[in-house]
Amino acid sequence: GREGLGPRQEGGEVGRGLQGRPKLRTRAKLRPHLPPLGQEEEEVLLNYLATYLGPNPPPPQAENAEAAEPRSGEALYATFCASCHGTEGRGQANLFPPLRENPALQDPQYPVLVLLYGLEGPIAVGGQTYQGIMPSFGHLSDEEIAALVNYLRTAFAGAKEEVSPEAVAALRQSPLSPAEVLKRRP
Repeated sequence: GREGLGPRQEGGEVGRGLQGRPKLRTRAKLRPHLPPLGQEEEEVLLNYLATYLGPNPPPPQAENAEAAEPRSGEALYATFCASCHGTEGRGQANLFPPLRENPALQDPQYPVLVLLYGLEGPIAVGGQTYQGIMPSFGHLSDEEIAALVNYLRTAFAGAKEEVSPEAVAALRQSPLSPAEVLKRRP
């Protein structure tokens, strides 16, 4: 049951995370904040948290005068979201909520806030309560967040109204804590 979970090292260390970033040295700090989980579920969740909430945030994106072609929302989803929420947006039972048919995606601003500032606290989706933490993806550009939100809303919620990079930039001007984002959940 440890496939894809990464190497465990002596003293509770968990190796290196995505993009070579070091993961948290100990998982003991995270355990008190987790809901009751099976050992494999706990392992997956702790690896995720250690990767995204570790001491080193993702590196800033280099400003490039000849910027590469912008990534599509679908490509961004595959890179940043699918490992937890699934390639089809169905989530992972007891760990990560589904995005498919998630009513919170009907609001054009709320998913932007979640991506910019993260989310912390219990949420109910499809009759199931999820207690977890989603990290901020505020390191993504306004264009990337707009593309990702538009993909999420179109692919999983059937929403037609698009979110503009300017709308993302405006929401970025008023920072929120992950708990404050939860309070704005529709």
